[in-house]
Amino acid sequence: MRAGKVGVIIPVLDRRAGKACALCQNPEYKNPPGRSPSVSRAFLFAAALLACGPAPAADPPAVRVSVVAKGEGYACESDMRIAVPPALAWEVMTDFDSMARWVPNLRSSRVLRREGAVVTIEQVGIAQFGPLSFDFTMERRLALEAPAGIVAVQTRGTLKRYQSTIRLQPDEGGTRLTYRVDIEPGLLVGAILSKEFVEHELREQFEAIAQEMLRREAARSATAAGGALPAAAR
Repeated sequence: MRAGKVGVIIPVLDRRAGKACALCQNPEYKNPPGRSPSVSRAFLFAAALLACGPAPAADPPAVRVSVVAKGEGYACESDMRIAVPPALAWEVMTDFDSMARWVPNLRSSRVLRREGAVVTIEQVGIAQFGPLSFDFTMERRLALEAPAGIVAVQTRGTLKRYQSTIRLQPDEGGTRLTYRVDIEPGLLVGAILSKEFVEHELREQFEAIAQEMLRREAARSATAAGGALPAAAR
């Protein structure tokens, strides 16, 4: 995965879009002989979609990660600016039941219960760095401060202690995401959970989350640009 420079992400449109526009202007394609106008329009619309295709999601922004030793664990911070609206960033960060689809180290992620703005989730996965790895289970109680923050505390799990804060702030048309976490791995996990291991896990997770945000933004932009399908093409 290639990390781009932090800043505004501008998706590059497929050059085939010009071919689709040229196709639309060709009178021979507007109503070929023997084909009804409604069928021709539907065919042309489908051909244009295939030629253009949705703009590919841009590479995720660079994620700044800092990990320092603190007592028997680590104090960690990651920060990135991403070119998606805060509402979409919040949507991805709180889509707990789907996170295992795009966060590499998760095998499962599910909501156990909701009590107003407090959500309890369970996540199961495997953390891996080079030849080292360990399975983990984490149950966390999350206080949702929509649309700007999430405060999480582990209530049960592999780590001895885990407490984190996520902040989302509007930033020049995009969103700045700041994540701070204090972890205490305990005796067994602590034997292999080095500073470099923690840095790798944080960077991998947040690059994957950023990629999902950009994917959703690109899909919505493509839908908005395409407009509603003609009745004959639905």
